[in-house]
Amino acid sequence: MLCALCDQAIDLTLAYPHPYSFSVDHTLALVRGGDPYAQSNLEPAHLIHNIQKSASANWHLIDTSNWITDEDP
Repeated sequence: MLCALCDQAIDLTLAYPHPYSFSVDHTLALVRGGDPYAQSNLEPAHLIHNIQKSASANWHLIDTSNWITDEDP
C-alpha cells in the first residue's frame, strides 16, 4: 500500500503513533465539506504526512527531523 501523499510504501507493522504508521487521509477535508464515509474521499497516508497536510493550508512542511529516531516508538 502506498501513501497517497508521498507515493512511498506504508509499513503496516508500524503502530500508531509512529510517524510512518498507517492513517486515513480525507482527500477533501471534512471542514471543507468532504464526506467522511465516501470511499472516494479516503486514501491511505503516512501519519506524519497526514498531520503535515492538515496542519498547513499552504502545504508548508513541518520540520520533523527531530521526531525520527532509531528507537521503537
